[in-house]
Amino acid sequence: MDALDELKQIAQNARDKKGRMDAAQRKAASEALVVLLSDPARNLSETLQIAENIQSEAFAEAISKAWQTMSTERRLQSIRSLPPPDSERTKRRILLVAARIADEDSGAATELLDRLVPDSAVGKELGNLLIGTLFHHTGQFNFVALAASPTGTGLRVMRKLSRLAFDPGNKIDQDVRYEIAVATITLLRSDSLETSQRAELLRILIPEVERWSSSFRSQFEAWLRDAAPHLIDQFFALRRPIQLGQAAVTSSLQVSEHPKDAPGEDLENYFGVTIERLRADLNEAVHAHKLYKETLQKKQAQFSQAKAREHSLSVELRNAESAKTAAEHVAEQARSQLRELESQIQQIRREHEQERNKLTQQIGANADGRIREFQNQLAMTLARQLTDLPPRDTNVSAELGAVLLLQFYQLIDLLAQHGVLLPSRTKR
Repeated sequence: MDALDELKQIAQNARDKKGRMDAAQRKAASEALVVLLSDPARNLSETLQIAENIQSEAFAEAISKAWQTMSTERRLQSIRSLPPPDSERTKRRILLVAARIADEDSGAATELLDRLVPDSAVGKELGNLLIGTLFHHTGQFNFVALAASPTGTGLRVMRKLSRLAFDPGNKIDQDVRYEIAVATITLLRSDSLETSQRAELLRILIPEVERWSSSFRSQFEAWLRDAAPHLIDQFFALRRPIQLGQAAVTSSLQVSEHPKDAPGEDLENYFGVTIERLRADLNEAVHAHKLYKETLQKKQAQFSQAKAREHSLSVELRNAESAKTAAEHVAEQARSQLRELESQIQQIRREHEQERNKLTQQIGANADGRIREFQNQLAMTLARQLTDLPPRDTNVSAELGAVLLLQFYQLIDLLAQHGVLLPSRTKR
C-alpha cells in the first residue's frame, strides 16, 4: 500500500476512535510520515493536513527522523503548519516537536518554544506541560543546544524557561535544574550578549545556585572554574569578603603589637575601601539597569515589529498556499477535460473510419451493378443490330460487303453513343 493511502487509513481510524491510537498504529503512522516528509515529490500540504489527526508523539517522532533529509523549504512549511498554541493538544504537539528536533536543529526548536512560551507569567496548564515534557527528567531536552541557538531568540527562551525551572514552587528534579544552569552559563559565555542581558541572567541564576545542596554547589563550582572562571566571584562572592575580612583582622592584630601604630587602622581602611567599591558597583549597577531598561524597550519594540511581520508573512504564505491549491485544482480539471476531449476525438475518428468503409462498400456494390446493367444493355443493343448478320461461312459479294461495312460503322457509332469510343480512323 502506498504511504499516503496508509496514512489516510490510519488517520480515518484515529478520527473514528476520537484520536486514540495503539502502539502499532503510532509506529505505522510514524513510518508512513517519514516516507512522505522525506520525498520532495510528495505534496507536503496534503501530508500535513492528514497528519493533523495523528497523535503528537508519532508526528514528532516522524519529524525528527525525516528532518535531515528535508529541504529548508519543507522544514519551514512543516513548522509553520503547526497550529497556534490555543489548546492543550496543540501546545503539547509543539513541545514534543521542539524536544525531538532540538539536537538536529536548535534554531527551529528555539523558534517553536519562543512562539509557545509567553513573555509574561506562564499559566498553570502550560507550566504543567513544560514540566512534564521538557523538565520531566535529565536528558529529556538539550538545553545546551538551545543556548547555542541565535542569541536573541536563545536568550529570550532561556530567560523564560529559567524563570519556570528555578521557581521554588515547581517540583523539578535537581539534575534538570543543573542542566539548565550549565546551559545558561554557556549562553553567558557568548561575546554577543550585552552587559544588561548578562546581568538579567545572573539575577535569575545566582539565587537558584544559592539554594542548592553543598554537593551540587561543589560540583557546579568545579565545572565553573574550568568553563567560565571569570564568573566564580559572581556565584561564590561571599567567600572573598570573608577571607579578606579575616586577613584584615589578622593584620590589625599583628600591627597592634607595635605600640606606635593604631590597633584598628588597617581594618577601618579596608572597610572604607570596600564601601567605596560597593558604591561604585552600585552606581554601575544602576547605570546598567538603566541601559537594560532602554535596551529592553527597544528590543520589545523590535520584537513587536518582528511579530507583526511574521504574522503578515504567515498570512501571505497561507494565501499563497490557498492560491496554489486552487490553481492545482483548476489544472487537474483542465487535464481531465483534455483527456475527455482526446477520448471523444478518438471515438469520432473510429466512427468516421467505419462510415468511410461502409460508403466504400456501398459505392463498390453500386458500381458493380451499374457495370452489369451497362453490359446487358450493350449486349441487347448489339443483338438488335446484328439480327441480319449472315452466317460466318457466307460468301461475301461486293453488295453484301458494302452492307456489312455499313453495319460495322453503325456499331461503332452505337458504341460511341454508349460512351465507348474507338480510335478514330480515316474513312475510305
